[in-house]
Amino acid sequence: MRKRPFLLLACMFLAGILLCGYRVWILVPAPLLFGWFVLKGEGGRRRRILLVAIPVFLAAGAFRMGGEMRFRGQYLPELRDGQEVRLQGEVAWIEKKSRCVYVYLTNCMLSSRVRCSDVLAYASTDDFSVGQILVVRGTIALFERAANEGGFDAERFYQSRGIDFGLWVSEVERVCREARPWQRALFSLRERIRKSIADCGGADGILSAMLLGEKTELDFEVKQLYQMAGISHILAISGLHVTLLGIGFYHLLRRMGLRYLTAGGLCAFFTLGYGIMTGGSVPTCRAIGMVLVLLAADLLGRGYDMLNALGLVCIVLLWENPFLIGYSGFWFSVAAVLGVGAAGPILTEWGVQPKEEQEEEALDRAKSMSWRERMSARVRAVREGLWTSLGIQLMTLPLVAYSYYELPVYALLINTVVLALVKGLLVLGCGAAAAGMWSVALGSFLMAFCNRILYLYEWLCTVTLGLPAARIIVGCPRPWQVAVYYLLFAAILLLMHKQVSAREGDFKSEGRWTEEGNLELRKPWTGALRVFGVLICSCGLFAILAFRPAGGFEIDVLDVGQGDGIYLRTDEGISMFVDGGSTDVSGVGTYRILPFLKYRGVKRISYWFVSHADADHVNGMKEVLESGYPVEHLVLAEAVRQEEKTADLAALAERCGVQIHYLQAGDRFASGDVVLRCLYPEDGEALAAGKGGEVDLNDLSLVLLLEYGDFRGIFTGDISEAAERKLLKRGACATVDFLKVAHHGSKYSGSSDFLRALSPKLAVISSGRNNRFGHPHAELLERLEDCGCLIYRTQESGEVMVRVKDGRVRVEGYYAGASGLYFGNEKIKKRNSG
Repeated sequence: MRKRPFLLLACMFLAGILLCGYRVWILVPAPLLFGWFVLKGEGGRRRRILLVAIPVFLAAGAFRMGGEMRFRGQYLPELRDGQEVRLQGEVAWIEKKSRCVYVYLTNCMLSSRVRCSDVLAYASTDDFSVGQILVVRGTIALFERAANEGGFDAERFYQSRGIDFGLWVSEVERVCREARPWQRALFSLRERIRKSIADCGGADGILSAMLLGEKTELDFEVKQLYQMAGISHILAISGLHVTLLGIGFYHLLRRMGLRYLTAGGLCAFFTLGYGIMTGGSVPTCRAIGMVLVLLAADLLGRGYDMLNALGLVCIVLLWENPFLIGYSGFWFSVAAVLGVGAAGPILTEWGVQPKEEQEEEALDRAKSMSWRERMSARVRAVREGLWTSLGIQLMTLPLVAYSYYELPVYALLINTVVLALVKGLLVLGCGAAAAGMWSVALGSFLMAFCNRILYLYEWLCTVTLGLPAARIIVGCPRPWQVAVYYLLFAAILLLMHKQVSAREGDFKSEGRWTEEGNLELRKPWTGALRVFGVLICSCGLFAILAFRPAGGFEIDVLDVGQGDGIYLRTDEGISMFVDGGSTDVSGVGTYRILPFLKYRGVKRISYWFVSHADADHVNGMKEVLESGYPVEHLVLAEAVRQEEKTADLAALAERCGVQIHYLQAGDRFASGDVVLRCLYPEDGEALAAGKGGEVDLNDLSLVLLLEYGDFRGIFTGDISEAAERKLLKRGACATVDFLKVAHHGSKYSGSSDFLRALSPKLAVISSGRNNRFGHPHAELLERLEDCGCLIYRTQESGEVMVRVKDGRVRVEGYYAGASGLYFGNEKIKKRNSG
């Protein structure tokens, strides 16, 4: 840190942002003490400047974050979903989607002449050019917050990118300014390159994504395969691409004999133009900034330090948009650089050989090199690549767990191959795209080599994902786990560095470096012990992230839109699920149920109960089964065993290796202190409804009574008043604490007699926002209020979380500001959790 003042000041600036944005008051003394500790051995003018700069940058971060929050607070609270506005903005980027065209507008101004941050406009046509200034009319579409744990938080994601809201464009009033000539030239070149890659046979749109950031042609299955294997980073324009192309171009110009100033200027224009042409993502801007710092250092004859350059660029990026602290792409980019510049060199020194020895051997190789020496150099390069890759993986591991809730175990090995070949792939891809503009035959010849490399990537991903424990679900680590992980990792690196430096110093001071020292440091058993030590440390770090404290009994009613999805967990850690589907949320299993399970660190569902096989109760569960997520047992109603939808669901489960069980009234299931009793329907029972006397699946829903100590809950599926009368007649209804309201709040369910018999303290309604059925119906809500129970609606509170401990029940909605409620046997207490 002493030799890298900009990295230290970037940490102070970041601490100021966190202090203002998240009110983490411990960040006031902590960075100041840290700065004093780092600089206590420093002397002279440099130390005085830094001691003044540390609190200045801390205050500057807080000031910048506060200013941005006040700026957005002036107009955002006044905006409403569906509000019609007139907006002026400059087109910054255009992205084609399946349903519409995303037009990113910057330098925006609302109709009331109020300036605002960037806006994402949804247009029906792509007849726009980057650089144009448009005046449009449309309706505001506010970004949705995550409704469940693990869900995608669109509001936070776009806020971190400086985008305030979406806008459905109904009319383009006028174009105030056309695109500048250089902008038109850049994006015309981009389109020519994209067409050339497609004409030359670029496989699955991968090269277009890698070189241009164009993902409209990217095959979804390939993207998913890369992500599951842990190599999806190569599909985005990142620092790796910019650094390889920019620095490679600079070295090429220097070898051609150009002067530093000329080569640096041309490289700067090339890098900046490439960044603009590919969209200027945050990792791209970070890489461009570091390339420019490197060029300036080379031009001025000064040394270039990667970590110091990273600190300087981070200060600039965070000053431009302090909300970047909530953008995972920013943190992945920073962590990758720290892995290369900080962790990689230390691990390489530890695992390969000291730097001085490498330099001495490099001089020897320059004089004469036999084939054995060449082979040794290649093996050494591979080993160095492995250790550097390990440094990157260990540095980004908490971010992977925090973002995806699972870890690809074999990503280290795959990335070693990927990173070794990616430079050649990018060079060949650029050559093929350039050649294809003049000769498709020549471009296709070069593209064939690119496709072979990509086929190798795909093969490696497929093979490794087929190995045991290819992906381990760890859940979302808590902030304290991430902090402990990085502190321990930093301590391990410091100890490694000190031990290697001390041993090298001993050998040098005794004059035994080239003989005894060299032999001692390269003893096979010494290397094996060091590898084993790193392996043990890596497992310990992994265990910190994978640690999940023991939880008690819980019920989580997920917000799946117009449908049902309920998670149950026992004290013994047995996970169960009831239903799982939706009619108004597309991909509910992929985007809501699976992320929730992985976020919570649930590695398998032991029992999945299905009330009935309508789509709003099972289509998400089908997605979960087809994804390969482990489900051990599927429980269905015996009364509908022969029904077509039920048979199809059972057949799918059997193909996925799931055991099928059928319940009828009177059956009982127990797991530890949790007992589930089937109250309805009986075997062979059928209710006719509708024209032609068709079987009404709603009225053949499984009704389950849950008992946990003194706590009782009932899950009623979609039964109507007719089925409720049957339950009352059989005397199956008794007082409960928890009621999952039937049929999403239909007025034809939840009769007064049924509710009086149950007398629930808590009723949860699972229904979609603005659904076409008008659920929950006003008549049902009135009947529930007459019972005096607490009413939670997923459309308002998001996921409803019920925790039971020591006879005390805690209920809370996922959305901030939702009420937290406690109740025991007789009393109810309400607490404001917002």
